[in-house]
Amino acid sequence: MTTLQKKRWVIKCSIMAEYFTETLISLLFRLIPVRIKLSQIGLAYRESRLLFLAVKLNLADLIAKRNIDVDDLAKELNIDADNLYPLLRSLVSFGVFIEITPRVFCNNNMSNQLKQSSESGLHQNILTNNDKRSCNLWFEQLDLVFNSTCEVELDHHLVDEPFNQFTYVNLGSKVHLNPFIGVNWALFDLVLDIGNANGQHISDILSISEDMNICIYDNHIATSSAKMFWQCQKTSNTKFNSTIFRLSFEEGEILRSLPRASSHENLYTFVNVFSRLNDKDCLRVLINAQKAIGPFTATIAIIDSVRSERLSSSRAAINDMQLLLDKHIKQRSIEQWTNLISRSDFTITEIIDLASLNKVLVLKHL
Repeated sequence: MTTLQKKRWVIKCSIMAEYFTETLISLLFRLIPVRIKLSQIGLAYRESRLLFLAVKLNLADLIAKRNIDVDDLAKELNIDADNLYPLLRSLVSFGVFIEITPRVFCNNNMSNQLKQSSESGLHQNILTNNDKRSCNLWFEQLDLVFNSTCEVELDHHLVDEPFNQFTYVNLGSKVHLNPFIGVNWALFDLVLDIGNANGQHISDILSISEDMNICIYDNHIATSSAKMFWQCQKTSNTKFNSTIFRLSFEEGEILRSLPRASSHENLYTFVNVFSRLNDKDCLRVLINAQKAIGPFTATIAIIDSVRSERLSSSRAAINDMQLLLDKHIKQRSIEQWTNLISRSDFTITEIIDLASLNKVLVLKHL
Protein backbone atom coordinates (compact mmCIF):
# COMPACT_ATOMS: atom_id res chain seq x y z
CA MET A 1 0.00 0.00 0.00
CA THR A 2 1.32 3.45 -0.90
CA THR A 3 2.14 5.56 2.10
CA LEU A 4 1.91 9.31 2.38
CA GLN A 5 4.67 9.32 4.98
CA LYS A 6 7.93 10.91 3.86
CA LYS A 7 11.27 11.13 5.63
CA ARG A 8 10.07 8.85 8.40
CA TRP A 9 13.45 8.65 10.14
CA VAL A 10 13.98 12.38 10.04
CA ILE A 11 10.63 12.88 11.78
CA LYS A 12 11.35 10.12 14.29
CA CYS A 13 14.75 11.58 15.12
CA SER A 14 13.17 14.98 15.63
CA ILE A 15 10.54 13.52 17.98
CA MET A 16 13.20 11.56 19.89
CA ALA A 17 15.38 14.67 20.23
CA GLU A 18 12.45 16.68 21.60
CA TYR A 19 11.59 13.85 24.02
CA PHE A 20 15.22 13.62 25.18
CA THR A 21 15.39 17.41 25.70
CA GLU A 22 12.15 17.47 27.70
CA THR A 23 13.30 14.50 29.80
CA LEU A 24 16.64 16.15 30.57
CA ILE A 25 14.94 19.43 31.54
CA SER A 26 12.50 17.51 33.73
CA LEU A 27 15.35 15.69 35.51
CA LEU A 28 17.24 18.94 36.13
CA PHE A 29 14.03 20.61 37.33
CA ARG A 30 13.59 17.89 39.94
CA LEU A 31 16.89 18.85 41.53
CA ILE A 32 15.49 22.26 42.49
CA PRO A 33 13.99 22.34 46.02
CA VAL A 34 10.18 22.18 45.86
CA ARG A 35 9.63 25.49 47.66
CA ILE A 36 11.93 27.38 45.27
CA LYS A 37 10.47 25.54 42.27
CA LEU A 38 6.90 26.51 43.10
CA SER A 39 7.97 30.09 43.78
CA GLN A 40 9.63 30.26 40.35
CA ILE A 41 6.54 28.87 38.63
CA GLY A 42 4.32 31.34 40.46
CA LEU A 43 6.42 34.30 39.31
CA ALA A 44 7.29 33.09 35.79
CA TYR A 45 4.77 35.50 34.28
CA ARG A 46 7.14 38.36 35.06
CA GLU A 47 9.91 36.93 32.87
CA SER A 48 7.37 36.21 30.13
CA ARG A 49 6.14 39.81 30.13
CA LEU A 50 9.68 41.20 30.08
CA LEU A 51 10.60 38.98 27.14
CA PHE A 52 7.44 40.10 25.32
CA LEU A 53 8.37 43.73 25.90
CA ALA A 54 11.88 43.13 24.54
CA VAL A 55 10.39 41.68 21.34
CA LYS A 56 7.72 44.37 21.09
CA LEU A 57 10.41 47.08 21.29
CA ASN A 58 12.57 45.20 18.77
CA LEU A 59 15.55 45.49 21.10
CA ALA A 60 17.50 42.69 19.41
CA ASP A 61 17.14 44.37 16.00
CA LEU A 62 18.08 47.79 17.34
CA ILE A 63 21.15 46.48 19.13
CA ALA A 64 22.04 44.24 16.14
CA LYS A 65 25.80 43.51 16.06
CA ARG A 66 26.99 46.73 17.69
CA ASN A 67 27.61 47.56 21.32
CA ILE A 68 25.17 50.26 22.36
CA ASP A 69 24.89 52.48 25.40
CA VAL A 70 21.50 52.42 27.11
CA ASP A 71 21.20 56.21 26.76
CA ASP A 72 21.64 56.01 22.96
CA LEU A 73 19.19 53.13 22.73
CA ALA A 74 16.66 55.03 24.83
CA LYS A 75 16.90 58.00 22.45
CA GLU A 76 16.14 55.74 19.49
CA LEU A 77 13.10 54.35 21.30
CA ASN A 78 12.09 57.76 22.69
CA ILE A 79 11.77 56.41 26.23
CA ASP A 80 13.44 57.21 29.55
CA ALA A 81 16.87 55.57 29.92
CA ASP A 82 16.23 55.09 33.66
CA ASN A 83 13.25 52.91 32.70
CA LEU A 84 15.01 51.02 29.92
CA TYR A 85 18.09 50.15 31.99
CA PRO A 86 16.27 47.96 34.59
CA LEU A 87 14.47 46.18 31.74
CA LEU A 88 17.71 45.32 29.96
CA ARG A 89 19.37 44.21 33.20
CA SER A 90 16.41 41.95 33.98
CA LEU A 91 16.71 40.37 30.53
CA VAL A 92 20.45 39.91 31.02
CA SER A 93 19.76 38.18 34.35
CA PHE A 94 18.02 35.30 32.62
CA GLY A 95 20.41 35.06 29.69
CA VAL A 96 19.01 37.45 27.08
CA PHE A 97 21.56 40.09 25.96
CA ILE A 98 24.95 40.82 27.56
CA GLU A 99 25.99 43.85 29.57
CA ILE A 100 29.64 44.05 28.49
CA THR A 101 30.38 47.16 30.57
CA PRO A 102 28.04 49.13 32.85
CA ARG A 103 25.10 50.46 30.77
CA VAL A 104 26.51 49.08 27.49
CA PHE A 105 24.75 46.09 25.92
CA CYS A 106 25.16 43.72 22.99
CA ASN A 107 23.35 40.69 21.58
CA ASN A 108 24.14 37.08 22.42
CA ASN A 109 22.93 33.75 21.00
CA MET A 110 19.60 34.02 22.81
CA SER A 111 18.80 37.61 21.86
CA ASN A 112 19.81 36.96 18.24
CA GLN A 113 16.94 34.47 18.09
CA LEU A 114 14.54 37.34 18.85
CA LYS A 115 15.35 39.29 15.69
CA GLN A 116 12.59 39.60 13.12
CA SER A 117 14.92 38.05 10.54
CA SER A 118 15.71 35.00 12.69
CA GLU A 119 14.74 31.64 11.17
CA SER A 120 13.57 30.47 14.59
CA GLY A 121 10.30 32.37 14.22
CA LEU A 122 10.44 33.23 17.93
CA HIS A 123 9.83 36.94 17.32
CA GLN A 124 6.35 36.41 15.94
CA ASN A 125 5.67 33.45 18.24
CA ILE A 126 6.29 35.53 21.38
CA LEU A 127 4.21 38.44 20.07
CA THR A 128 1.31 36.11 19.25
CA ASN A 129 1.37 34.22 22.53
CA ASN A 130 1.53 37.40 24.58
CA ASP A 131 -1.04 39.54 22.79
CA LYS A 132 -4.02 40.85 24.73
CA ARG A 133 -6.39 38.10 23.59
CA SER A 134 -4.02 35.28 24.55
CA CYS A 135 -3.29 36.83 27.93
CA ASN A 136 -6.98 37.35 28.64
CA LEU A 137 -7.59 33.65 28.03
CA TRP A 138 -5.15 32.78 30.78
CA PHE A 139 -5.78 35.62 33.21
CA GLU A 140 -9.53 36.17 32.85
CA GLN A 141 -11.15 33.30 30.97
CA LEU A 142 -9.33 30.75 33.12
CA ASP A 143 -10.98 32.24 36.20
CA LEU A 144 -14.40 32.15 34.53
CA VAL A 145 -14.05 28.51 33.45
CA PHE A 146 -13.21 27.42 36.96
CA ASN A 147 -15.52 29.88 38.73
CA SER A 148 -12.61 31.38 40.64
CA THR A 149 -13.31 35.06 40.10
CA CYS A 150 -13.94 35.78 43.78
CA GLU A 151 -11.44 38.03 45.47
CA VAL A 152 -8.70 36.29 47.44
CA GLU A 153 -8.32 37.60 50.96
CA LEU A 154 -4.69 38.52 51.51
CA ASP A 155 -2.64 39.33 54.57
CA HIS A 156 -2.47 43.05 53.80
CA HIS A 157 0.00 43.63 56.60
CA LEU A 158 2.53 41.65 54.57
CA VAL A 159 1.39 42.75 51.13
CA ASP A 160 1.47 46.46 51.94
CA GLU A 161 4.91 46.18 53.51
CA PRO A 162 7.40 46.38 50.61
CA PHE A 163 10.35 45.50 52.81
CA ASN A 164 8.81 42.09 53.53
CA GLN A 165 7.33 41.58 50.10
CA PHE A 166 10.36 42.33 47.96
CA THR A 167 13.55 42.46 49.92
CA TYR A 168 13.91 39.60 52.36
CA VAL A 169 16.44 37.04 51.19
CA ASN A 170 14.75 33.73 50.38
CA LEU A 171 17.08 30.83 51.10
CA GLY A 172 14.42 28.18 50.54
CA SER A 173 13.96 27.77 54.27
CA LYS A 174 10.72 27.81 56.22
CA VAL A 175 12.47 29.72 58.99
CA HIS A 176 12.16 33.49 58.84
CA LEU A 177 15.61 34.98 58.38
CA ASN A 178 16.05 38.16 60.36
CA PRO A 179 17.76 40.58 57.94
CA PHE A 180 19.03 42.83 60.75
CA ILE A 181 21.38 40.33 62.39
CA GLY A 182 24.33 42.03 60.70
CA VAL A 183 23.76 45.35 62.48
CA ASN A 184 25.38 46.11 65.85
CA TRP A 185 22.24 47.22 67.72
CA ALA A 186 24.05 47.03 71.07
CA LEU A 187 25.47 50.52 70.36
CA PHE A 188 22.02 52.10 70.83
CA ASP A 189 19.65 52.47 73.76
CA LEU A 190 16.65 53.74 71.80
CA VAL A 191 15.52 53.29 68.20
CA LEU A 192 13.20 55.98 66.90
CA ASP A 193 11.42 54.22 64.05
CA ILE A 194 10.05 56.86 61.70
CA GLY A 195 7.08 56.55 59.36
CA ASN A 196 6.57 52.78 59.28
CA ALA A 197 4.33 52.03 62.22
CA ASN A 198 3.59 48.30 62.18
CA GLY A 199 6.21 46.70 59.96
CA GLN A 200 7.72 43.27 60.51
CA HIS A 201 11.11 44.97 60.90
CA ILE A 202 10.14 46.33 64.33
CA SER A 203 9.75 42.89 65.89
CA ASP A 204 12.91 41.75 64.10
CA ILE A 205 14.92 44.58 65.66
CA LEU A 206 13.45 44.01 69.11
CA SER A 207 14.27 40.30 68.95
CA ILE A 208 18.00 41.03 68.48
CA SER A 209 18.63 43.25 71.49
CA GLU A 210 16.97 42.81 74.89
CA ASP A 211 18.18 46.16 76.22
CA MET A 212 16.88 48.38 73.45
CA ASN A 213 13.54 50.17 73.23
CA ILE A 214 11.70 51.38 70.14
CA CYS A 215 9.65 54.55 69.80
CA ILE A 216 7.29 54.39 66.82
CA TYR A 217 6.74 57.80 65.24
CA ASP A 218 4.05 58.32 62.61
CA ASN A 219 0.88 60.26 61.91
CA HIS A 220 -2.27 59.89 64.04
CA ILE A 221 -3.98 57.33 61.81
CA ALA A 222 -0.86 55.17 61.48
CA THR A 223 -0.02 55.19 65.19
CA SER A 224 -3.63 54.40 66.17
CA SER A 225 -3.61 51.48 63.76
CA ALA A 226 -0.20 50.39 65.02
CA LYS A 227 -1.31 50.34 68.65
CA MET A 228 -4.22 48.06 67.75
CA PHE A 229 -1.96 45.89 65.59
CA TRP A 230 0.68 45.37 68.27
CA GLN A 231 -1.95 44.76 70.94
CA CYS A 232 -3.44 42.01 68.76
CA GLN A 233 0.03 40.57 68.26
CA LYS A 234 0.49 40.46 72.01
CA THR A 235 -2.67 38.45 72.60
CA SER A 236 -2.34 36.13 69.58
CA ASN A 237 1.42 35.56 69.47
CA THR A 238 3.24 34.68 72.67
CA LYS A 239 6.67 35.55 71.23
CA PHE A 240 5.66 39.24 71.35
CA ASN A 241 4.75 39.21 75.04
CA SER A 242 8.33 39.79 76.17
CA THR A 243 9.00 42.58 73.69
CA ILE A 244 5.74 44.52 73.39
CA PHE A 245 6.36 46.49 76.62
CA ARG A 246 9.50 47.98 75.03
CA LEU A 247 7.39 49.79 72.42
CA SER A 248 6.22 53.37 72.77
CA PHE A 249 4.35 55.65 70.38
CA GLU A 250 4.56 59.29 69.39
CA GLU A 251 2.40 61.11 66.85
CA GLY A 252 3.61 63.59 64.29
CA GLU A 253 4.17 64.38 60.61
CA ILE A 254 7.70 63.61 59.42
CA LEU A 255 7.68 66.52 56.94
CA ARG A 256 7.05 68.91 59.84
CA SER A 257 9.09 67.55 62.73
CA LEU A 258 10.72 64.47 64.26
CA PRO A 259 10.87 63.29 67.89
CA ARG A 260 13.60 64.85 70.02
CA ALA A 261 16.74 62.86 70.72
CA SER A 262 17.45 62.04 74.37
CA SER A 263 21.02 60.76 74.21
CA HIS A 264 24.03 60.19 72.00
CA GLU A 265 23.00 56.52 71.72
CA ASN A 266 19.71 57.22 69.93
CA LEU A 267 19.19 55.82 66.45
CA TYR A 268 16.68 57.22 63.93
CA THR A 269 15.63 54.50 61.46
CA PHE A 270 13.79 55.11 58.19
CA VAL A 271 12.73 51.77 56.71
CA ASN A 272 11.56 52.18 53.10
CA VAL A 273 10.55 55.77 53.82
CA PHE A 274 12.95 57.80 51.66
CA SER A 275 12.22 55.73 48.54
CA ARG A 276 8.62 56.96 48.78
CA LEU A 277 9.68 60.61 48.94
CA ASN A 278 11.02 62.94 46.27
CA ASP A 279 14.41 64.60 46.78
CA LYS A 280 12.91 67.82 48.12
CA ASP A 281 10.94 66.02 50.84
CA CYS A 282 13.93 63.83 51.69
CA LEU A 283 15.98 66.95 52.38
CA ARG A 284 13.14 68.38 54.45
CA VAL A 285 13.14 65.24 56.61
CA LEU A 286 16.91 65.48 57.07
CA ILE A 287 16.56 69.13 58.15
CA ASN A 288 13.94 68.02 60.68
CA ALA A 289 16.33 65.29 61.85
CA GLN A 290 19.09 67.83 62.39
CA LYS A 291 16.76 69.95 64.56
CA ALA A 292 15.53 66.91 66.48
CA ILE A 293 19.03 65.60 67.23
CA GLY A 294 20.07 68.97 68.66
CA PRO A 295 23.23 68.82 70.79
CA PHE A 296 23.49 65.04 70.65
CA THR A 297 25.47 62.88 68.20
CA ALA A 298 22.62 60.54 67.44
CA THR A 299 22.81 58.32 64.34
CA ILE A 300 20.51 58.07 61.35
CA ALA A 301 19.99 54.79 59.50
CA ILE A 302 18.27 54.91 56.12
CA ILE A 303 17.25 51.31 55.42
CA ASP A 304 16.18 51.22 51.82
CA SER A 305 16.78 49.82 48.36
CA VAL A 306 19.98 50.81 46.59
CA ARG A 307 20.04 50.20 42.86
CA SER A 308 23.29 48.47 42.03
CA GLU A 309 25.25 49.56 38.98
CA ARG A 310 26.41 45.97 38.63
CA LEU A 311 24.04 43.05 38.16
CA SER A 312 24.26 40.88 41.29
CA SER A 313 21.48 38.33 40.65
CA SER A 314 18.34 37.71 38.63
CA ARG A 315 16.30 38.26 41.78
CA ALA A 316 17.87 41.67 42.31
CA ALA A 317 17.21 42.61 38.67
CA ILE A 318 13.56 41.56 38.84
CA ASN A 319 13.23 43.41 42.16
CA ASP A 320 14.55 46.59 40.50
CA MET A 321 11.96 46.16 37.76
CA GLN A 322 9.16 45.62 40.27
CA LEU A 323 10.14 48.77 42.16
CA LEU A 324 10.24 50.67 38.87
CA LEU A 325 6.62 49.70 38.18
CA ASP A 326 5.53 50.98 41.59
CA LYS A 327 4.87 54.67 40.90
CA HIS A 328 5.16 55.46 44.61
CA ILE A 329 8.77 54.26 44.85
CA LYS A 330 11.83 56.20 43.73
CA GLN A 331 14.82 53.92 43.46
CA ARG A 332 18.26 55.50 43.79
CA SER A 333 21.78 54.32 43.00
CA ILE A 334 24.50 54.82 45.60
CA GLU A 335 25.71 57.81 43.58
CA GLN A 336 22.24 59.36 43.70
CA TRP A 337 21.97 58.64 47.44
CA THR A 338 25.36 60.28 48.01
CA ASN A 339 24.48 63.34 45.95
CA LEU A 340 21.17 63.71 47.77
CA ILE A 341 22.61 63.42 51.28
CA SER A 342 25.55 65.72 50.44
CA ARG A 343 23.00 68.52 50.00
CA SER A 344 22.13 68.21 53.70
CA ASP A 345 24.21 68.64 56.86
CA PHE A 346 24.75 64.87 57.08
CA THR A 347 27.27 62.54 55.49
CA ILE A 348 27.27 58.79 54.83
CA THR A 349 29.78 57.22 57.22
CA GLU A 350 29.05 53.57 56.43
CA ILE A 351 27.00 51.34 54.15
CA ILE A 352 25.90 48.09 55.79
CA ASP A 353 24.86 44.99 53.85
CA LEU A 354 21.80 43.14 55.13
CA ALA A 355 20.48 39.63 54.62
CA SER A 356 18.11 41.24 52.13
CA LEU A 357 18.20 43.40 49.02
CA ASN A 358 18.07 46.52 51.18
CA LYS A 359 21.12 48.27 52.57
CA VAL A 360 21.66 50.51 55.58
CA LEU A 361 23.02 53.98 54.90
CA VAL A 362 24.51 55.21 58.19
CA LEU A 363 24.45 59.00 58.50
CA LYS A 364 26.18 61.32 60.93
CA HIS A 365 25.92 65.09 61.34
CA LEU A 366 28.86 66.98 59.86
